[in-house]
Amino acid sequence: MPERHLGRLHSLDVEQLALVLREFVPKAIEINRLGIAHTLLTSIDFVEEKCSAGMVHDLVADYAALSGRIRSTGGSVSSLLTAWQRFVDTQSHVLFTAPDILVQQALNWNGDNRIPAAARTRIASGPEAHPPYLELLTTPAQPDTALVRTLYQHESLISSAALTADGRTAVSGGLDHAVRVWDVATGHCVDTLRQELTTAVAIDEAGTHVLSASYQTLVLWDLERRRGTALPAHHDQAVLAVAMTPDARWALSASGNTVALWDLRNRACLGDLLDHSDEVRALAISADGSVGVSAGADHTVRVWNLREARCVAVLDEHTDRVYALAMTPAANLIVSGGDDRLIKLWQWPGGACTMTLRSEYGPVNAVAVTPDGRRCLSGGEDGEIVVWDSAVGTRLGTLRAHELCVSALSITPDGSRALSGGWDGKLAVWELSGPLPDAGYRPGVHGVAVPAEGDRVLFVDNAGGLRLWEAAKPDGDQRLPGHTEEAHAAAVTADGELAVTVGTDGTLRRWDLGETVADTVIGHHDSPLYDVAMTPDGRYAVCSAEDGAVLLWDVPNAVLAQSLVGHSTAVRAVAISTSGELVVSGDNDGVIRRWDTATGTCNAVLDTPKLGRHEDPVHGLALSPRGDLLASAGLHRVIWLWDLASGQQRPVGYLLGHGNMVHALAFGPRPGFLVSSGGDGFVKVWDLRTSKCVASFPANGNVHACGANMRGIVAFGDASGQAGVLRFHMNDG
Repeated sequence: MPERHLGRLHSLDVEQLALVLREFVPKAIEINRLGIAHTLLTSIDFVEEKCSAGMVHDLVADYAALSGRIRSTGGSVSSLLTAWQRFVDTQSHVLFTAPDILVQQALNWNGDNRIPAAARTRIASGPEAHPPYLELLTTPAQPDTALVRTLYQHESLISSAALTADGRTAVSGGLDHAVRVWDVATGHCVDTLRQELTTAVAIDEAGTHVLSASYQTLVLWDLERRRGTALPAHHDQAVLAVAMTPDARWALSASGNTVALWDLRNRACLGDLLDHSDEVRALAISADGSVGVSAGADHTVRVWNLREARCVAVLDEHTDRVYALAMTPAANLIVSGGDDRLIKLWQWPGGACTMTLRSEYGPVNAVAVTPDGRRCLSGGEDGEIVVWDSAVGTRLGTLRAHELCVSALSITPDGSRALSGGWDGKLAVWELSGPLPDAGYRPGVHGVAVPAEGDRVLFVDNAGGLRLWEAAKPDGDQRLPGHTEEAHAAAVTADGELAVTVGTDGTLRRWDLGETVADTVIGHHDSPLYDVAMTPDGRYAVCSAEDGAVLLWDVPNAVLAQSLVGHSTAVRAVAISTSGELVVSGDNDGVIRRWDTATGTCNAVLDTPKLGRHEDPVHGLALSPRGDLLASAGLHRVIWLWDLASGQQRPVGYLLGHGNMVHALAFGPRPGFLVSSGGDGFVKVWDLRTSKCVASFPANGNVHACGANMRGIVAFGDASGQAGVLRFHMNDG
């Protein structure tokens, strides 16, 4: 099917199209028509058709097959084919869930410039050729050279994951009631083993047996026969960790404060190891099954002689709960990490702590170590994986692929590849033998402010700084120090000349954004401040606090105008009307209060609908320019719409499309539209007339903040430190 015939795809019926898309490239490779296969795999039309048909993994396999065949015949793979293969490999997780944004992703690609050129050609062909899209105005992130591919099919967070010795097979378990087996080469989920909520998995070096835990049950799976055998009932509490020797001979499981030792060959529990005083959260076992390690909520790491079933050392230098463990196969180095943000390296035998490394942001939830002990990996709540030099304690690189907390790490025995899993339901495969991305720490962005006019966008980060992006300087931003702790939110006047920010240090700061930027503390509160909103003229600003306070400030005079009292839990979100006469606030109990600022009284209480047994904390609020429509969002992925003009105390509509909690909302980038951002890593644009999402942009991490104006500008900030500015294109002529 040469390129001139690609247009004929649209004349096929559904079954014919599926057959052609699935079979044509493999058949062309099989009969050595490599030129035809090359033409198709470097055509944006064919790639988009195949992704839209749900064949992303088949497409990945097509590229691998063609490249392999060309090399096997002594040929050289073209740079264009390599570029398209790299693009599809690194974008596969996005295209799997949102195939309709392929043209947009190609346009914003920062690799080979022939891919954005193909997207621009497609866009220029007319609005009917593609849906609305978001064009990235800031410099796109460079493709991560260490990222091999992402694996995406879990419908909920991943609790555990492991790689086989050859790196060809991965196994993962999570809260979606499935143990999934993956072909790493194609990213395809080759098997799904149904099990209740899966808390831990381990795989043997041959890739033939998997040990999984669910509630109080352990199952040993024979992958060749697709059959699982439940081990004898033993635990009376949930099993939170397992470890298995490479030959699937011995295993450990942890439940409560108990560690059980298993003979897997005979399907028998050999006894319990009982020295922990609190819940055990992590396990490791040596290759020969002679040494075991456990760690948990009692702040200790314990080393066990498994032949004698006794504790031989207690490593007690952690100051908080220990969540993560790894050990070299020879048991000569142990790595641990936990709530104290520390990664500790322990020499064994002896138990001496030879190195302490510190996570820049949050607890350490997962660790891994290369067999020679020269490198270790750590992952935490910010979704980043740090590669460390174990000998000198320096950062060698930072791997970024997860939007939420990294919950699992695994390394192949030769140390060349790693697997990570996260709360975003995504697995990432990493190449460790080549160059690693930059080792620098980038503070996560927590707040965004977009002026109605002007050419600046403001961002605030978790290191307390303010960043300014200007259209005249699109390739860089200016970062200024400000808050002494995390900055949480920002607001700006319509002309972009004045901004206010709030943070964990309890201060409200005013920023004059003239040629020389200067900040002044105009207010202080004894509790962390979480959100701020300001009238377009800069007259009033309202901020919210952890202690439930809602504070209205006279900004020019630096005076507290009103203290609005009524919330009983932390207030995460606030909004203010254009005139400043109306304030809306939302708290952790899901209660939204409407305030009359002239009198300081609450004139309405809106309760967000309860989903299941849980409250729905309010994380984001947005008030329409006319003040008649309110949007709210939070933990349960739903954006609620409220008609304030009618006085109704129940939502009049909702928007559903995010795969995780929604963090922030803003009206724009056109009248009648709304922007949202969430823990699924997406920024979304909604048409409020249809309640449909019309455009999505995948960021590099958990998107904490978003903003917009009515001139088509959308801005966002994520946990990886990306501060992005987008232009919305509607394609309506």
